[in-house]
Amino acid sequence: SDASLEERLISFGSVEVVPSEMISYDGDVETGVIIRMRAMGSVRNIKVHNITTGESMRIDTTKLQTILGSNIRAGDYITINTNKGSNSIVLTRSGTSINILNCLDKDTPWISLVKGDNEFLVEADNVDNLMISIQNKIVYEGV
Repeated sequence: SDASLEERLISFGSVEVVPSEMISYDGDVETGVIIRMRAMGSVRNIKVHNITTGESMRIDTTKLQTILGSNIRAGDYITINTNKGSNSIVLTRSGTSINILNCLDKDTPWISLVKGDNEFLVEADNVDNLMISIQNKIVYEGV
């Protein structure tokens, strides 16, 4: 903090809220992703979209509240794995991991990456309370 009105302030960092982000995938074969979310406060109605493929996943926080007795809150981590054979959704709270796969909307596809640019969008009530990272493996078609 610098209350000076005469000197320029120095910024050591900033948090940028970006509604969508482009992920460039150079692999040959469609692949899954691992989405990690950290809640910095209360969050509800999480939706993850791959706008490029038209795939969307929604976590039903009403079901989640029934299971946990509360909504997503500060300190919670959610990990969504959409890799084939490893599909899962896990919420970690106070060091305890809870399978919340049944909170995924019925008939929801598992989001994947296709060759080229993939535009991802995350929506939620209080989306500013989420820190999100997306990881993927690069998969090439073999002989």
